[in-house]
Amino acid sequence: MLRTHPNGGALFVCQAISDRVARVPVVPTGDGKTVATKMKDQPGGNGFTAAMTTAWLGFKPHVISGIGNDPAGQDIVNAVLKAGIHWHPRAMKETPKAVIIPNDRGRVIISPPEDEDYEEEYSPLNIQGCRLLHIDGRQRDATKYYVGEAERLGIDRYCDFGRIRPGIEDLLPKMTHPSVSERFCEQMGRSVDGMLTDLGKHCKVAIVTLGANGLKYAVEGGLIKPLPAFEVAPEDVVDENGLGDGFNGGRVFADLMWPDRPLEDRLRFAMAVPAFTIKRFGNEPPTLEEVYQTLLEYGIKLAA
Repeated sequence: MLRTHPNGGALFVCQAISDRVARVPVVPTGDGKTVATKMKDQPGGNGFTAAMTTAWLGFKPHVISGIGNDPAGQDIVNAVLKAGIHWHPRAMKETPKAVIIPNDRGRVIISPPEDEDYEEEYSPLNIQGCRLLHIDGRQRDATKYYVGEAERLGIDRYCDFGRIRPGIEDLLPKMTHPSVSERFCEQMGRSVDGMLTDLGKHCKVAIVTLGANGLKYAVEGGLIKPLPAFEVAPEDVVDENGLGDGFNGGRVFADLMWPDRPLEDRLRFAMAVPAFTIKRFGNEPPTLEEVYQTLLEYGIKLAA
C-alpha cells in the first residue's frame, strides 16, 4: 500500500542517473584537451531531479527508479535518504551515467543509452489516495501501468518531456498537466502555440518551457499566455543543467501545497527555483526559504 502525505501523496516514475559534471572554459574538439575548473558527481535524470526538488522544498514524494548495485547507485541512495524520499528501487545491472559540461556557451550533455536493462519488475504500488503522478518517459513498462491506474482513479497526471522518447506520443494525450520543452515541440513538428492549442483542448494546465524566454501556458479551453523568466545577469550564470527539471519539481510542490492559489503565483514560485540554481554549480535543489528569498529579490512576496 502506498502511504500518502497528509495533504495527499505524489508518485514519480522516473530513472535516476549519475551525472559527472565538469565545468570547462572551452569545450575541446578533436584531440584537444582542457582542464576543468570545477568537477563533481551528482544524482540526475529529469524526473528524479524534479522529485528531489519537491522533497527539498518540503513535500516528500514516492519515487520508483531503477538503480544498480554499484558506487554510483549508492551515491543516489544516499541522496534519497538525505532528502527523505519514499524510495522504491528497481534493480538494474548498472546505474546509468551521463557527462555534463557546462561552459560559457551553455552546456554539452552526453546522455546514457536509452536501453532499459532492469533485472526485476517495477514495484506494484496501490496508488489509491494519491493526488499526483509525475512521469518523464523513462521506465516505459512502469509508466504505462501507472498512467493507466492514475487515469482509472482520476489522479492528476504530470509529465516533463524535454525530448521525444519511445512511447511518449501515446502518453501525452493522457496527461492532465503536461510540461514539454520548446525542443520537444520542434521534434514533434509543431509550433509552441500549436502544441498548446491542442493540449489545451483536454488538459487542465499545459506548459511549454522556453528556456531563458520563460514559458507559455494554457488552461483547459483557455487562451495561451506567456510568462517571462526571471532575468539573471550573464555574469551570474554558473550552471544551466537541470533548470527545467527544477522548475517541474517546484511546480509539483506548489500545486500540492497551494492548490487554491492563483495559477500564476504557483508558476512564479516554480520559476524561482531555476532562477536560484542557475547561479551555483551542480543541481542541488534549493530549500523553501531560498526560493522565498529569490522571489523577494525580484520584488515578489508570496504568503508562506
